[in-house]
Amino acid sequence: MHVIRKFKVSERRACLLVGQHRSTNRYAAAAPDFQARLVARMTALAEMHPRWGYRMVHGLLVEEGWAINKKRVERLWRQEGLQVPPRRLKSSGQQAIGETAFSARSLPALFRNHVWSYDFMSARTVDGAALRILNVLDEHTRQALGSKVARSIGSGSVKAHLEKLFARHGRPKYLRADNGREFIAASLADFLAERGVGQAFIEKAHRSRTPTSSASTARCATRSSTARPSIPSLRPASSCTTGSSNTTRDARTAGSE
Repeated sequence: MHVIRKFKVSERRACLLVGQHRSTNRYAAAAPDFQARLVARMTALAEMHPRWGYRMVHGLLVEEGWAINKKRVERLWRQEGLQVPPRRLKSSGQQAIGETAFSARSLPALFRNHVWSYDFMSARTVDGAALRILNVLDEHTRQALGSKVARSIGSGSVKAHLEKLFARHGRPKYLRADNGREFIAASLADFLAERGVGQAFIEKAHRSRTPTSSASTARCATRSSTARPSIPSLRPASSCTTGSSNTTRDARTAGSE
């Protein structure tokens, strides 16, 4: 600055003359506690907005008048060990614990209406929308008692479907299923208990322990005495799945209630 004032030259020429970079000539020293105050404010903002990362916090700091760039905030953010907490997955509610004692081998169906099994199949219509099929069969007679087809089937729909089947075929002693959330609902458990029907939950990982969790569900559905004409809007059977395994059976002929 002395050279500029004395010889009336530009900053560029003066810096070139003394061999100094122009940025150092313009440098203004920050306050000694600047970084400490910055870290404190950044931490406070992170606590106020726990789902925000350093980019959002940097935007707030700039709005408040802090002359800092994003890279500095990122460096301090990592230095302080700040991070966005992982999202908490919503609890799926009560989880039924399947037992080996309720498997088809340990609890075989000995007579008609002794053990029924029910499970879901999945399919898609030609427009790509999801479709669910609830199949119910008598394990002893291998008769498919009835199927319900809908876009969404909750525990209320399961109860209504079972009520119709109870009136038509009588009540079973046991209903075997995996621990899907529709089957473990408290309202469904109360509904079955009031009608004297026991629940037999199998282990979810062992899909072969209930007859409805294999391709036999689709086969029995085609022989259902209550089956209606095929559903024309379904895709080919290769798009249908039972549980987590694919089935190549034709589910288009499954009757709907």
